[in-house]
Amino acid sequence: MGLDRMTPADLRAFVRQWHQAVQLHSGEAPCAPEELPHYERALVTSLQDRPHLRALAANPLLAALLCALHLGRRSRLPRNRMELYRIALELLVQRRDAERGVPSAMDVRLGLTDKLCLLRDLAWRLSDNNRSEIVREKALEHVTAKLRSMRHLEVEGGPVLDHLVTRSGVLRAPADDRVDFLHRSFQEYLAAEEAAVEDRIGNLIERAHLDTWRETIIMSAGHANRGQREELVTGILDRAEAERRHARALRLLAASCLETMESVPTGLAGRLDHNLGVLVPPRRGSDATSLAAVGEPVLGRLPRSLGDLTETAARAAVRTAALIGGEGALSLLTGYAEDGRGVVQQELANAWKYFDPDEYARRVLARLPLEDVYLGLSHPSQWSAATRLRSARKVGINYPFVSGLAALKELPPLSHLAINRLMDDTDLGPLADRLELTDLSANGRGALRGAKVLEGFTRLRHLQLNYWSPLPPLDQLPLPRSLTRLSLGELPADPDLGFLDRLRPLDYLSLDGSGEIRGLMDSAPLLRAGQLRLAGFDLTEQLRSFPAAGLRAKHLGFYLCDLPADLSPLNALPSLSRVFFGMCEGPVPGPLDLSSLAGRPAHPRLTVEVGTGQVVTGARGLGPGIRVRYL
Repeated sequence: MGLDRMTPADLRAFVRQWHQAVQLHSGEAPCAPEELPHYERALVTSLQDRPHLRALAANPLLAALLCALHLGRRSRLPRNRMELYRIALELLVQRRDAERGVPSAMDVRLGLTDKLCLLRDLAWRLSDNNRSEIVREKALEHVTAKLRSMRHLEVEGGPVLDHLVTRSGVLRAPADDRVDFLHRSFQEYLAAEEAAVEDRIGNLIERAHLDTWRETIIMSAGHANRGQREELVTGILDRAEAERRHARALRLLAASCLETMESVPTGLAGRLDHNLGVLVPPRRGSDATSLAAVGEPVLGRLPRSLGDLTETAARAAVRTAALIGGEGALSLLTGYAEDGRGVVQQELANAWKYFDPDEYARRVLARLPLEDVYLGLSHPSQWSAATRLRSARKVGINYPFVSGLAALKELPPLSHLAINRLMDDTDLGPLADRLELTDLSANGRGALRGAKVLEGFTRLRHLQLNYWSPLPPLDQLPLPRSLTRLSLGELPADPDLGFLDRLRPLDYLSLDGSGEIRGLMDSAPLLRAGQLRLAGFDLTEQLRSFPAAGLRAKHLGFYLCDLPADLSPLNALPSLSRVFFGMCEGPVPGPLDLSSLAGRPAHPRLTVEVGTGQVVTGARGLGPGIRVRYL
């Protein structure tokens, strides 16, 4: 099990809390307590500007290591990740115990070079066999064999392995009989150094198309001598030209090696420049993630203006810069704010979460016309800046919102509001000041209160009230007649749909509940909905009545529903063009059998979408009228 990668906002919060914790124990700090806020601000700035620092601080454990390094070295952190990993390994493997006077540091008399030599060998053996962990007995064999070649040492393999696992800070024992590296980056760094020391460049070139070897190869370029670097990158580019299937991945890898190489051999400079020119600017949205992994060299190749790019390429350029991050990326995105295309402006708004919220709002978002841009808030630190963006009209709050809806008075007038996790204060009453809304989503847990306010929303077209337990009594839920889209949950068991009768026909209706649906045959808003989604209901008897009831849906979605063995009534729905199944079961527990859909006429064809986690059988041989699509 791995640790989740922290978002930039999470990382800033962690750095703040780490320094606060140190302040509580200031007697152990290497500086005066009043200096700690300065170190905190300096580290946050470094994290914003240096992608390799953010990459290393991937989880709380490594972020704490980075905080300790920054404080212990008086803010002098290395400029590249190769040096950063080297210093981190030195601290973990040798200095930590020695400086603290831990007695076990003297139990095994190995120097730093000896320990790193053993760790390198073990890292390579794991990587060479595509492993992230190893049986302890096998690890002992490798350590013992390596020690035999280190003729200046007279120590046994068992105590040495025990010491490396318990005290190195790099190895650990996830189970009694297993050994692995604390973090994948350390294994890759050490394996890369071993490849350079043992001149295994040809081995790396052969594996260059494999994703699992990407980081090891990139760091090998940093460990390698001049001749090895030229051999490695030339070999990768030669493969890119010869192997069309892997060409893009290999070109990206060659470009990524620029990050760690201390210098570029003269004969390679032109080739690498041409290679970057082939990759940048990105042409497709899917290019952004892979190009961002190349890092800083890509920023210099991205255009200063997006005017000559298609909408798709312009969006990809924005996303690439956002994922790379740092001051250089922020400067680019500031210029991109001049682009007048709506899809580009939306992509710029989506990038907010990757940067300091106040600075990004001031330099980028404040330059955009936000009336038609959806502004998503992913962290509480964005709230203050959002209140200053007075042209915003569409706001989504995607973090647990504990302030209560009264806090919304700080925002400008809105047409769209989405609160995806309304916590603690679940009273909708304060929305009485927001009657201009045309689109409202208020999702939360617990009992929904103050729903009476909805009767005043005469302009509301889209309403979503999901996950409430319970909703107010359905016959007391004042749904505006202006609605065209409605999503409700959790409905009470065996809900009566009579409460929908006062509505006009809907474009979209989504209902989450349980049991059977009462009033199904008589519910005009449900039967006439263009798109219908039902979740959690028992439809084993009711599905067969859909055709007779006159269901007109073009798109049907079933999620966590109990369905009959015979799904053929779906073929009798003349308007139906798409049906989705997600985590549904038939009358017999197990896979959902689609074979009863066979025999549908070729026109109109029905697309059957199978959601992630949905297991089906009978998907073959359904005839030309059925297309099965796995999501």
